[in-house]
Amino acid sequence: MSPINLLHVFSTFATGGPQVRLAAMANHWGKKYRHTIIAMDGVYDCAEKFDAGVEFELHRLEFTKGATRENVVLFWKKLKEWRPDLLLTYNFGAIEWALANFFGRHPHIHIEDGFGPDEADGRQLARRVWLRRAGLFFGKHLVVPSNTLHELATLNWRLPERKVSFIANGIDCARFANDAPDPEGPLFPRGDDEIIIGTLGALRPEKNLSRLVRAFAMLDTCPNARLVIAGSGTAGEDAKRQAHELGISQRVTFTGYVAKPERAYHLFDIFALSSDTEQMPLGMLEAMAAGLPVAAVDVGDVKRMLPLESTPYVYGCFDDELSRSMTQLCADAELRKKLGAVNRRHARKHYSLVRMCDEYDALFTRTARDTMLNQHETGSSGFMQFMKRLKPT
Repeated sequence: MSPINLLHVFSTFATGGPQVRLAAMANHWGKKYRHTIIAMDGVYDCAEKFDAGVEFELHRLEFTKGATRENVVLFWKKLKEWRPDLLLTYNFGAIEWALANFFGRHPHIHIEDGFGPDEADGRQLARRVWLRRAGLFFGKHLVVPSNTLHELATLNWRLPERKVSFIANGIDCARFANDAPDPEGPLFPRGDDEIIIGTLGALRPEKNLSRLVRAFAMLDTCPNARLVIAGSGTAGEDAKRQAHELGISQRVTFTGYVAKPERAYHLFDIFALSSDTEQMPLGMLEAMAAGLPVAAVDVGDVKRMLPLESTPYVYGCFDDELSRSMTQLCADAELRKKLGAVNRRHARKHYSLVRMCDEYDALFTRTARDTMLNQHETGSSGFMQFMKRLKPT
């Protein structure tokens, strides 16, 4: 079967939720698709997660940041030149490509995963709302991984419901449920009596790690607790400064970048989430699959992701509320074990990698096919050639 050409446009291809999700799906699909990836900032760190059998190209494009009109013209010319079978744009950082494909001449799906700190707490910047309405209305289909985003897209951005699909994130649950000893040795040393409260992911400002450090500092009844922050990013330095100012640096461990996140989850006792804004964080799904209880602030779809038994430990957005959840979980080992088992079963049932890949695969194929069918100028021969590529040769 000849591969279908997908053009992916990201604001960055640094390691993060959408990038990791694409790599996982590409690895699952194998040679069905050919992937061309554009990172607007020129960062392609997450490309290391593609398997050897995946056909992909990292395309570096010269343009002037902030020159929207000129960029839209440039991107329109590139789309006309490259003619991808399907254009995939990710989050607001790729909105200029949506404008370049304004009338949907090229099959196009936009995937919106969430917002940065400037649009946290439900705040929507008026200019971005209008650009999303304009860029995504004609001939586009929107995919969102959370019910919160679905409501925003249909109510605030005024997109028709038939043009918006909810596809929940999925992960390789078996990978994170594997309790075998780490062949590389422990990621960090831990004492036998320590309770490890951990978080893992790209350390961006919207993760509000300073809130997590402050909440951890309030655990007066848990002297044997330790906080582990795994991952890399600019917000890590702010968290280190916060820990130093509170005098708890010796109880907070920063691992740096972790290539295999399961190595960290297997050492955690509790997964903590302190973000200002989230939708359906992959890190939390991984923690659930690893059998961890969750203490989190109530943002996005975080509470909806969990089974009912785990929801009491997701509420509020203040330091003391997060600290209270962590304190309750630290105090009861049996409760941690029970909730971890429930979370693991829930992840297996609702958030499998295969289910997610199948849903995206069906949407990608259908969108490319239907758009080509409806474009009279393409001609029947072009459509038939595309259809032949969907079948084994």
